[in-house]
Amino acid sequence: MAAHRTRDPFGRLDDGDHDRYALQWLATAVYLTGAEAALRP
Repeated sequence: MAAHRTRDPFGRLDDGDHDRYALQWLATAVYLTGAEAALRP
């Protein structure tokens, strides 16, 4: 999951991986574009 964030030894959330989040967002957009094109008559 792109928004999955780990915790430091004190239980605080880390900053997360912004590049991974952006890559997952882009992959989803490409997938949806392909799905929409396949569903068009």
